[in-house]
Amino acid sequence: AVPALAPNDLVTSASSQVLIGLRQDGSFRTNAVIANATEAAAHVDLMLYSSSGSLLGSHGYDLLPLEMRQITGVVTELGAPDGTANVTLVVSTSTGGARIATYAAVIDQTTNDPRTILGIRAALDGNSRVWLLPSSAHVQGANGASYKTDVTLVNASGSAANFTLKFLGHEQDGRTGTEKVRTVAANSVLAIPDVLGTVFGVSSDYGAILFNADQAAVRVVSQTSTPPPSGVGTFGQAVPGFGPADYATAYAPKTLAGLRQDSSFRTNAVIANATDQPVHVDLTLKSETGATLGTGAYDFLPYEMRQIGTVVTALGAPDGTANTSLVVSTPTAGGRVATYAAIIDQTTNDPRTILP
Repeated sequence: AVPALAPNDLVTSASSQVLIGLRQDGSFRTNAVIANATEAAAHVDLMLYSSSGSLLGSHGYDLLPLEMRQITGVVTELGAPDGTANVTLVVSTSTGGARIATYAAVIDQTTNDPRTILGIRAALDGNSRVWLLPSSAHVQGANGASYKTDVTLVNASGSAANFTLKFLGHEQDGRTGTEKVRTVAANSVLAIPDVLGTVFGVSSDYGAILFNADQAAVRVVSQTSTPPPSGVGTFGQAVPGFGPADYATAYAPKTLAGLRQDSSFRTNAVIANATDQPVHVDLTLKSETGATLGTGAYDFLPYEMRQIGTVVTALGAPDGTANTSLVVSTPTAGGRVATYAAIIDQTTNDPRTILP
């Protein structure tokens, strides 16, 4: 799933963006998209960096007014050798007044399944030491799925960053979760495959992970995937870590759009309490005409995560319902609630990430 990009999501001459976790090898290829959102010509620069921060290649592009380009195989197109993984693409413009939309698709070479990699600001917010990944998995799913989550830790600061990872689990008070520490060198990224299995020794479980770093310019992104029924290749989704601006609060509910439950697709909703205090969460499911199809009310323990499977029918809509919206809100003062949905193909088990 790819959202339309709003003004604050665009690259400008004052704010470049980075696309993280790109690769070109026998398993995955990466295409980058750049689009000029203005009616004036714009120059765009792409710079490719290794996981250790070394420049691998660069290229400049002159875009016509409202022009879009896909840079196919962007990792090798910019000069890195085939077999290169865990790279970062910096997208910038020197054109005053320019606004550039960008994202990348990391595509499985066997199944052609793309993961959406959204841009994040290169100059990260100062208040970004703590990030919550609402869900991670090392677990069997419905229809024979077997989901595992890979995590990439990003350190854009000039000093090494120590990340404390806390596995919060699900449907429990997460404050007593297991903690592990991983260190990321300055201006580098660290890829962690199967984070629950390799870091926490989990053999079958799922839940949220809280990341707390001792540097400010850090970020977390993840990919959760499963082999298809054939067992060859993968289907998966990318989910970013959530920061201060991403939560539903008492003043700002969040909406998940385009949900469905039918013979082709099922939808799971993820809800996670991002605070160490109890929080109440209300869910309202609406039809495409705005009619209320169902509601739910939930009391969450501190740092509790819940997955609401087949959320469309769980809230009372009949099977076969599509094009619904889920409004996630909380009346709790100081409450911060992370949410997203996974729309999953009933045949391939391929999930799409629906961000709020």
